[in-house]
Amino acid sequence: MLDGPWAAVRNAHREHLDARFLPVYGETGDQAREQITRLLTELPAELGMASAFPTEYGGSSDVGDSIIASEMLAQVDLSLMVKADTADPAVRALLSRVCDLYALSIIETNKGWFLEHNRHDR
Repeated sequence: MLDGPWAAVRNAHREHLDARFLPVYGETGDQAREQITRLLTELPAELGMASAFPTEYGGSSDVGDSIIASEMLAQVDLSLMVKADTADPAVRALLSRVCDLYALSIIETNKGWFLEHNRHDR
């Protein structure tokens, strides 16, 4: 009831997006890319953002399904959601680089706190 008209989509994501899909903190950029690439192949097509496309293009013509799928995936791992949203390898590579740059900018912004609290060697 609380999940509204897309309760089935939300429940399917809750059941499928288990601990494998949680981010692994402390991994290298290459390890993260490898994990995200593997996880992209494990996302079920019927739960994906492609459901917004018309049926003649493989979707279900339901934009709500697509939005809820994006939301549920983003709650687990934002970088996975961004990369799952496109099938074009060039766009996916660009989005991957943008996510990496964003992460590095956050680290750069907060480096003073880490240095001040002696947390740079952990």
